[in-house]
Amino acid sequence: MTCPKTIWEYSRMTEAERIIQTAYHIKSGFYQKKGFFVLPYNIKKNPKIIYFPELKFNQIDAFWDNPDINTVASKLPKLTINYQSSFNLWSTIEAHFWVMVNKQFPKMFAEIKKVIIRPTEFGSICTANSTWQKNDNKTIVIYLRIDADYSHIAEAIFIDRLWRIKSYDNYSWEEKESIIDFIIKNTELNKLFPNYKKTLQAVRQKQQALWAKDSDNYLQSLGFNLGKKVFSIENNDIYIKNKKMAIKGYEKMVLSLLINKRNTVVSFDEIADSIWKNNPGEKFSLYAITKLIQRIREKIKFYNILPEILQTQKKQGYMLVDNVVL
Repeated sequence: MTCPKTIWEYSRMTEAERIIQTAYHIKSGFYQKKGFFVLPYNIKKNPKIIYFPELKFNQIDAFWDNPDINTVASKLPKLTINYQSSFNLWSTIEAHFWVMVNKQFPKMFAEIKKVIIRPTEFGSICTANSTWQKNDNKTIVIYLRIDADYSHIAEAIFIDRLWRIKSYDNYSWEEKESIIDFIIKNTELNKLFPNYKKTLQAVRQKQQALWAKDSDNYLQSLGFNLGKKVFSIENNDIYIKNKKMAIKGYEKMVLSLLINKRNTVVSFDEIADSIWKNNPGEKFSLYAITKLIQRIREKIKFYNILPEILQTQKKQGYMLVDNVVL
């Protein structure tokens, strides 16, 4: 087989895009809900840390909604990073990596022609750009924080695949991370990446009080009201971030149920009762519930909220995790 072409990119524009991407996930509450710490400084090699620098965001028009990337780039300090070590280590093992993954997961990587690696100072320790915006399906674009281990390149490649392949759409973030952690730690890949640290394990470890306090204080300084809910119901209308939501029918019925029972698991039976209790002639269908939840998630995404706020609880039902927003 032929290995995908690897391209390393670094510029003020890639760093500006990284800042915008990180801001998007902060605004949606994704990092906060998943147990990460958003800080104006970095703790090297710690997957729990989201490094978000102190910039003059109030001077950037629509920064939290749709900022101009050139303006963001102009606010960045002088950037000089050295990613030669990661480049050398990945170059040494990447051919072996692709042989292994294509042997074990031939369909998953069959279309990949190019991998673009963007070293960065900021954000999470690694991620795939496809989790934020879609790219050419033959190209994987990943961000690698400069303090990351080269094993996180492999993690980001798998992140891209699990977030793109439709058969994984109903898997929660935690389930996808568990799959990646298992693959890297319990297959032949562990020979290439013996120092890989599990992301899910890192974010679930006992919280460090100082970092937690600093993160809360920093988020509040950015204008986030911790504890405010995304969803509310007033006069039988659903509001999302204080905006009346365009939703009706079964979708509105089920979302209302999830809001009223937010942060607890709503079983498939409860959802079915809300849909079919007044229509006994219609047949109960898990497939119909799944498709309905997909449509609700699409509507949630329209309001710039990550659809992962509505989580799948395997073999149980669904849970609306509604804790922290702008």
